[in-house]
Amino acid sequence: MLKLSPELAEFLGILIGDGYFDVARNRVIISGNLRKDAKYLTNYVKPLIEDLFSVRTISWKQENKGAKYLCFYSKPIIAELKRFDLKKTDIPKSILRGSKNAKASFLRGLADTDFSVYLRESRKNYPNISSTFSSGILVLQIKKLLKEFGIRANIYFQRRLINDKFYNQYNVHIYGKKNLDLWLKEIGFRNERNLSKIRLLNSKVKF
Repeated sequence: MLKLSPELAEFLGILIGDGYFDVARNRVIISGNLRKDAKYLTNYVKPLIEDLFSVRTISWKQENKGAKYLCFYSKPIIAELKRFDLKKTDIPKSILRGSKNAKASFLRGLADTDFSVYLRESRKNYPNISSTFSSGILVLQIKKLLKEFGIRANIYFQRRLINDKFYNQYNVHIYGKKNLDLWLKEIGFRNERNLSKIRLLNSKVKF
């Protein structure tokens, strides 16, 4: 039986961010951008999965979609993972009730798959960590977890018209050098896509 550890918590964050179960073929799939996420999937997520579950992973890419995929096959592990009641709409209760290390690891996995780091030019290179979700419950839970680390998050709601249909979007923004420093100290990043932005921030901006 799988027990919640910081490593498993991080994988659950990755799975909620960019993963899904292919139940018909008994496999778990993690997807990412072919250009931006390839190193993260190969150098970090692959060994994380193999160490956690003692399975062999396989990967492939779709050039026409600009996507890279990592997956493993295991019906028993899928059954174990489903015990955590994973959804794209909220954070698993085991994480919300878990240790601070588990919460930080979960947030890191989610951020490395779903969040971006950039500078707001309108605020003279003001750092911003942000993402967009379709679930209001999920973003409120993210905000609450971040508060436990002293990190302040702002949430903005909008309705977007896509293909003649309106969709709810909840934008999470974490502004400023203080919040960025707390994030790096308490949570951190593993995806080179985000780490390279941090290096760029440090080289361009004098706080």
